[in-house]
Amino acid sequence: MDSITLGGQTYQPVAPWHPLRIRLHQALTSTGGDGTDSFAVICAVIGACVTEIDGRPTHMQRDHLRRDAIDYGEGVMDRLMEKGASLEEMSSVGIALATEVFDATPTDEEVEEAVDFTQDPPETFTASM
Repeated sequence: MDSITLGGQTYQPVAPWHPLRIRLHQALTSTGGDGTDSFAVICAVIGACVTEIDGRPTHMQRDHLRRDAIDYGEGVMDRLMEKGASLEEMSSVGIALATEVFDATPTDEEVEEAVDFTQDPPETFTASM
């Protein structure tokens, strides 16, 4: 996704680092009940994919995301609502970003196929005198 628009503001999304992707996936799959927590996690995905909202950098709060994705997402939702983003905009953009983020996360099988656990023998040096 090249750009997203929320509340009239255009953002250039970037994929978050793999550990954040895993944390977001865990948060989204562990939410349940009334859907409020799921929406907060969708907003957390937005916060993880944009570098700033209203001139305030989102990366400064990524430790917060690692500790509590729902609380982080609620903060992102508040900031976006202050900028005029609607719940519908946040939902559609957040779901689209979440789909891209989670599709980019390799499966266990893909990791196993890509990683070579064997090592070449160490190089030997011969000195001539």
